[in-house]
Amino acid sequence: MPEDLNCPICERNASRTALSGTARLDNLEVDCSFLSQIQCPLCGVFVLNRRDEVNLRSPRLRYWNPHHVSALLREQCIADLPPFWLRDHEEQYAPVRIDAATIITLRELLTHWPQTVPERLDRCLCNLARELKRGGRMKVFPQGPEQRGIADTSALFAEDPAEAHYHIHALKRQGYVEEQLANGVGVTLSPEGWARVAELIAGTASRANPAFVAMWFGGECEIQAMQGLYDAGIKPGIEDAGYKALRIDLVEHNEYIMDEVLGNIRRAPFVVADFTQHRNGVYFEAGFARGLGIPVIHTCREDCFGKAHFDTQQLNHIVWKTPDELQHRLCNRILGTIGVGPNPPARTSMPSRPS
Repeated sequence: MPEDLNCPICERNASRTALSGTARLDNLEVDCSFLSQIQCPLCGVFVLNRRDEVNLRSPRLRYWNPHHVSALLREQCIADLPPFWLRDHEEQYAPVRIDAATIITLRELLTHWPQTVPERLDRCLCNLARELKRGGRMKVFPQGPEQRGIADTSALFAEDPAEAHYHIHALKRQGYVEEQLANGVGVTLSPEGWARVAELIAGTASRANPAFVAMWFGGECEIQAMQGLYDAGIKPGIEDAGYKALRIDLVEHNEYIMDEVLGNIRRAPFVVADFTQHRNGVYFEAGFARGLGIPVIHTCREDCFGKAHFDTQQLNHIVWKTPDELQHRLCNRILGTIGVGPNPPARTSMPSRPS
């Protein structure tokens, strides 16, 4: 039965439900009843364990802005992606994985907060489009205290009701939304708004930009195998289809690593996500790309596919045994679903099928 509580993020009335089923720790299965799913009208749905909940509620440890965390958790729900399992620290040992959520640390989550007003307006507009789903529908936001501003601050990337209403007013002045009073503030997207959403979903992606590769780089025991996978499987498979490939650890840059990762995903014509060993970062990067409408090609080594996240296992993966096999199948998948890139190789024949 759901248990009532105050949300540990925004302190609104919320409910907690114990998760059922099992979690995975390496090759072991453990009872995941130590986890709770929190459902909050402002933050959406997210997952916590009791220790992280205690730390999140501690005033001594509250270095973070609750409005930012709330908006980012809500955005994940609005995008219809698996809810975040929010951790307040880095995992020191082998990571626990569950099918019901994507693990993310508080510090990592906060790196995704939009830093400028134009960025926040764009993210508001995308949230509105995802909730409305099609033209002609209206989203009604309850008004704030004393009928001022908008109470649903998280969906609009705002820190208070006045800023939330400003974001709607700014989008209206830009011609992206139409606003009317309807037992609250009623908002519909204009044709210009839907066109802007289409631009944002496409991002700055260009077929001339490199395809982004999300993959495990390999621990001490498999670093050479994963480098061989990239060099002999993923990279040539992408190049055989006429595109360039980019793996973030092979790029020189001066930016914070997550800013660089997300920027390159936004610019990519598609993403290749290899889920071998099921690293949390690969799930996040693939989900981020899908939220932007960027095509994602899922691959996984055969011996690891049985442990894939429940929400992604149903997707069409290229399940491979050798890098040579992956090269051929990846090239075919790109050509069949995305098309020939701007840099096709000189040869006109397809790569030979591995025996």
